Amino acid sequence: MIYEYALDLKVARRKSGLSQADCGHLLGVDPSRISKLEAGKSAPTLVELSILCLVFNTPPNTLCDCILMSLASALNERLASMPECPDNWRDRFNRLGTLNSLAEKVEGLSRTEL
Repeated sequence: MIYEYALDLKVARRKSGLSQADCGHLLGVDPSRISKLEAGKSAPTLVELSILCLVFNTPPNTLCDCILMSLASALNERLASMPECPDNWRDRFNRLGTLNSLAEKVEGLSRTEL
């Protein structure tokens, strides 16, 4: 999914008439950073993502969804290997609810990806 984001970024940049150097200047980064983002070799930081949304007049969810979907399988593995909660943990119920809710979100992202 990071590659889908990279392609969307490249298309948006070209449609806007901006060069990689232009985008790099607006983001305060070297043009090689834009090249890495467009090649799918690197994911944008939250600050970069926010600026790109402003530059290309794109709703954040359009760009974020691709990134979130690419992270779903790694997060799912981490959820499966969560450490056990001590029996005397007073927020045990809240923790369980939070983890179950997160698992549902990750599952939803995984289904969307297919």
